[in-house]
Amino acid sequence: MIIIGVLVFLCAGIIFAQAKPKPGETGNHTESFGILFGIQSLDNPVDNSTDSVISGIGGKYWFSKEFVIRGLVFVNIVNLSATDELTTRFGVSAGAEYHFIDAVVSPYAGLFLGIEFLNDNAGPAADYHGGGMFGVEINALEYLSFYIEYTLTLTLNEQGFEVDLGYNHLPTFGVVIYIK
Repeated sequence: MIIIGVLVFLCAGIIFAQAKPKPGETGNHTESFGILFGIQSLDNPVDNSTDSVISGIGGKYWFSKEFVIRGLVFVNIVNLSATDELTTRFGVSAGAEYHFIDAVVSPYAGLFLGIEFLNDNAGPAADYHGGGMFGVEINALEYLSFYIEYTLTLTLNEQGFEVDLGYNHLPTFGVVIYIK
């Protein structure tokens, strides 16, 4: 399933890259705000609870043709009926992206910081996240973009320090709906 999703996304990128946009429709969203939706797993998009900083719902604002800031919020409440355990995760993050080219297919790199709160039967805990991201945003329409990105996440919590490349070493997929 993951391989099919990645192949479809890459094929769409190639098709959109070959398209000849009209003047002013190159993916330039300067001074635009977008509503951002991201998931970490195409196999199980509802269970993205391993990292509440990369996936979720948020906003994206373009300051210029190259520079973007974004923020995400994620909430996941799971009640395991077998153990009657209630687990709640809440995460927030902020990031900045630099887009290398102003085009229908726009590669970017950036940095992010976030915090994730977890509350379960063991009690409350917090994870602090930071890291880098590299991705491609495909501007399908003037108001609609798709993106795929990899993140290198550094996590600090009570157990120590860890480094992860994405969720299970897979990219994050998302969609942005722009509001002018």
